[in-house]
Amino acid sequence: MTRLESIILTTAHGFLAEILLHYMMVKDRIISPEDQSEEDLRDFYIAKGGFMALVALARNSDSGMSADAVNAILVLERQEIAATPATDD
Repeated sequence: MTRLESIILTTAHGFLAEILLHYMMVKDRIISPEDQSEEDLRDFYIAKGGFMALVALARNSDSGMSADAVNAILVLERQEIAATPATDD
């Protein structure tokens, strides 16, 4: 894995940690969706957007990322999907 790929993976881990913390706090009713501050929501959306951008990069066949780096990002994506709360649609 190249240095750039390592940085991308470390950044994805950081974003995922923020996303999972948010999901946990809502799930455990530490914060309710209605009580989230604009700053909390902004931080969540920044993390979610950054994470999804890195996943999109990994899914791009012309990204130049190695198979190991792509697989590592896709593992993180599966973790995020598994942790995503169900909606009441």
